[in-house]
Amino acid sequence: MAKPSIKVKLIESNQQINEFINKSIIKKINSAVTLSQSSIMRDLKPEISSWLDEEQVIRDLRGSGRLNSEIGLPTGQASNAAEAIVEAVSNSISLTFKPFTTKYTGGLWVSIVPEDFRDVLGIGEATIGTAKGVSLNWLDWLLKAGNRVIIKDYSVTFGNFKSGKRDLSRWSRSGNSALMIKTGQGYWKMPSQYAGVVEDNFITRAFEGKEDVISFIITQHVKSKLG
Repeated sequence: MAKPSIKVKLIESNQQINEFINKSIIKKINSAVTLSQSSIMRDLKPEISSWLDEEQVIRDLRGSGRLNSEIGLPTGQASNAAEAIVEAVSNSISLTFKPFTTKYTGGLWVSIVPEDFRDVLGIGEATIGTAKGVSLNWLDWLLKAGNRVIIKDYSVTFGNFKSGKRDLSRWSRSGNSALMIKTGQGYWKMPSQYAGVVEDNFITRAFEGKEDVISFIITQHVKSKLG
């Protein structure tokens, strides 16, 4: 007895079939990326915090390094500033997803800190007041001023200001044996090891070479949603 034969006739062209397959793949990818965004951000935040923790500026703010003395930040305020900076940068992360088309154009963009650093400069610890009521924008200087002279006719002097006839230590804002003294011809600028400009400062440097880590986190989460 002869076996019955089955004939299948495809009414779609090869191009139509390929388009259908592509649409199905793209739909699944777009869904996976959309569902992954919250978990991607969740896992990126602690990584960002750890990268910033490694920066000399953050380490010195938390300790008793030269930076606190140069700026005139008391140790407690400097430590609070370090925590606020790390938190502000970590919370500034945003994802922008442009769904992929059947031509595979589209993508997921990770943005960390606006170019004007407004999220970071908006923290309460970004300025410090002087005894004369002047507000010093020390964090703005740190991020943007580079090697530009910030204060003319003054320079920071280190020493033991409790010795001698006059106790000048009470005029030290940081309490770290440093005073900004009027010299009439000197100047003060951010020390070169801390100085930064918009395109290159301790925050931007924290993310240098971290592209592979960010890409790995994104890939792992998207793959988990693809099943």
